[in-house]
Parts: sequence; structure tokens; C-alpha cells
Amino acid sequence: MYNNESVDLQELSENYRVVFSKHVTTGRLKPTIQKKTRQELVSMFPELEMGGWFTPSKCRPKENTAIIIPYRNRYSHLHILLLNIVPLLVKQNVKFSLFVIEQELPGIFNRGMLFNVGFLEALRLDNFDCFIFHDVDIIPINDHNLYNCNHEPTHFLTGVNKFQYKLMYQNMFGGVVAFTLQQFTNINGASNLYFGWGGEDDDLQERVKQKGFTVMRKDFNVGLYDMIKHTRDATNNANPLR
Repeated sequence: MYNNESVDLQELSENYRVVFSKHVTTGRLKPTIQKKTRQELVSMFPELEMGGWFTPSKCRPKENTAIIIPYRNRYSHLHILLLNIVPLLVKQNVKFSLFVIEQELPGIFNRGMLFNVGFLEALRLDNFDCFIFHDVDIIPINDHNLYNCNHEPTHFLTGVNKFQYKLMYQNMFGGVVAFTLQQFTNINGASNLYFGWGGEDDDLQERVKQKGFTVMRKDFNVGLYDMIKHTRDATNNANPLR
């Protein structure tokens, strides 16, 4: 389900231990936009272990995946994301752990630094080989969008409702991106220098290119997301370096 690749569902099932059936994946989804308390979320997903860990019982996963969510002051957005992404990951039989990496207030948001903190902290807890960095305010709306790593760094997002299901600009590399352990190590992680909104995604893509990788992108109809409506944090002004 990637551009310029001919891959059928049977091949994907064999490669990634994903169970495809009409009872599991459905394709286009309608996101659930509801505010839930922490207690309600816990009761809704009893299959998750304490701390946000999940291991499928009906297959042997190929990867151990860390879902890293950079976060600050978006409590309701986080709960809406979890309400949607946890069922998707469970349906895809992803072995995953959720890491919410929070930057304390006050101060200017540094998303790239939170990527690096999440990566290092995850490795202190388990031997992860796939790292998916996921913005807190975008919701996947197609469960054929497989949450796994690939032989190249992967950009999951092909369009968002805010931009009529197109990208904000051509060849952007933000929103949801995935790296294997080796890939993220080879590019020396994300930059710690981008304070404020913008710039860190382009820098991250430049690091990918400089190390000889090619960004893998999802099929246009699969990598679609809805953005939760919000206003920009007053302390998160545009980065003057972007």
C-alpha cells in the first residue's frame, strides 16, 4: 500500500503478521471525537497492560513498536487520539507500547527534542525495533494504514481534512513518521535546535536524505487523517528558522 509498489494483502499479511479479514480491517473509518476521562479509557481497553503495553495473543508479531507522542497541554486531544488509535493498533495485531512525552510549561515547545527523549526513554524499558512518532492532534481514518516500520523511513500521512485531504505542502515529512532502530540511530535522531512551530520536520527529512535513505510514502487513499480542531498554543510561535 505504498506508492510505486505492487503489494497485495496476502503478501503484507505474510510479511507483517497482519490478519486481514472483513471482521478485522474495514478501510475508511469515521473517527470517534469524544472526550473521555482517564478512567473511562482504562475501562474501554482492558486488553492493555498497565502503562499502555499490548501484545497480541493470536499471532507472533514481527516488530516491537514504540508509539511516541510529543505532548504539551493537549489533554482532551490526547484522549481522543487514544480512543481512536488503540483499537486500530489492536486490530492490526501490532505489539506496541504508548509513550506520551510531555514538555512542562512554561517554555517554548521543542518537538524534535521530545522525539529524542521518547526514543531514549523507550529503549530504557524494552528492546524496541520500530519507532512511530505521532502528533497528538491527528486521527487515522483508514485502518488499512499499517502501523509498522519498513526498509526505509516511512511517512504515514498523505492528506488531512484541514487541507482538503492533501498535504500542507508537497513532500512534507510530518504528522506521523516511522523509523527502525537502526534508521533513527543512523540519522542521529532529530534536531534539538528547533524551538517553536515549524522547521523540525524539514530538518528531519534532510537528515534522512543525507544518510542515503529514501522516504517511503503511503498510498494516497490510505494515509488520510482528520485533525482535531484547535488554536495554536500562545507560547508556540512560529520558529524564526523555519
